[in-house]
Amino acid sequence: MQWTEVAPEKWMPFDLLNNEIHQCPSKNVDKWTRDEVLQHLQDLGFEAYIPRTSSWKYCFISSNKSQTIYFLVGKRGIDFKLYDRVRETKVDDKGKIFTDGGEMVRNYYRESDVNVHELVLEIASRLVTNTPIDESFMSGHGKSWQEQKTEYIRSLPKSAAAEARDEMIEIYDAISTGDGEDAYLGDGIWISSDGSLDDRGR
Repeated sequence: MQWTEVAPEKWMPFDLLNNEIHQCPSKNVDKWTRDEVLQHLQDLGFEAYIPRTSSWKYCFISSNKSQTIYFLVGKRGIDFKLYDRVRETKVDDKGKIFTDGGEMVRNYYRESDVNVHELVLEIASRLVTNTPIDESFMSGHGKSWQEQKTEYIRSLPKSAAAEARDEMIEIYDAISTGDGEDAYLGDGIWISSDGSLDDRGR
């Protein structure tokens, strides 16, 4: 891929192999796997990194003349951070990327009202073509595992909810070290001393 100015102040990726302007797909994206979406990001010039935080498995980064975007890939969705400037890529001594700052938007697969893969491709296309990423893209979608668990417990009759909470406290007591700190359940889920759960990702 090579960036080509197709109009004043408008740049698009040029596919040197096929000798044509590269277009993001506008249909059938719901049939794409996540791996195919991530490969398409790389085809658009996004650079892949491993984040320092364990909340996400991968980070795909690109900038245009005025913005930088980080697509943060986790097990349960694809979040992104938008920076209103061209951000310098910073890595630690192990080559893992810093992901601080920026405006965070979380996009969970579960119960999302949009196709997350389609959303990612649309935002990526806007960035590389210098099309504004407006406020309509800056609202999160879907629900975390923790939100669904909380809603389920709240929907139970009061006595059942109390029993469920007591069971979670018993689980915490069984696995904690007794210091009152959160304990790790597995699969990115942590449990607090009051029995509440926190999905921190893997």
